[in-house]
Amino acid sequence: MEILVVEDDPDIRTLVTNVLLDEGYHVAAVANGEEAMHFLHTHPSPTLIITDRRMPSSTGDELIEHMLHFRSLERRVGVIVMSAYLPQPDETITRYIEHFNGVFIAKPFTIDQLLAAVSRAQEHLAQRDERPTHPTGSS
Repeated sequence: MEILVVEDDPDIRTLVTNVLLDEGYHVAAVANGEEAMHFLHTHPSPTLIITDRRMPSSTGDELIEHMLHFRSLERRVGVIVMSAYLPQPDETITRYIEHFNGVFIAKPFTIDQLLAAVSRAQEHLAQRDERPTHPTGSS
C-alpha cells in the first residue's frame, strides 16, 4: 500500500512516516496541501492519504476538495483526516469520510490508534473494491 502523509508539523510527519515504514508501507510525506496537490499531479496516486486538517499554505480541506474534483482518485484513494482541534468529525469532515469511505483520527493519538485507523481505511478500500460498479444508464 502506498501512503501519502500530509502534515505541517515535522515531528508528527516524521513519526507517522517512520511508524508506517516500520509496518512495511511505502510512504511519501509532504508538509502541506499545496505540496500534496503537486505530488498527486506528478506521481502515481497513493492508495491512502493521511492528512492534517489545518495547515498553513493549503489546508487538508483544500486538498480534499481538490481530490473531490480529481475523478481518477475517487474510487481508488482512501483518506484519513487528522485534527487536533476536533475530538469528533464535524459536518465537513463527515462529508469527506462518507465520500472517500475515510477515517477520522483526533490528535494526539497513539501509534496503536494510528495503525488501527490505517487498518480501518484498508478495510474500507477492500469493501469498495468488492462493490460492483455499473456504467451510467445500466441496470
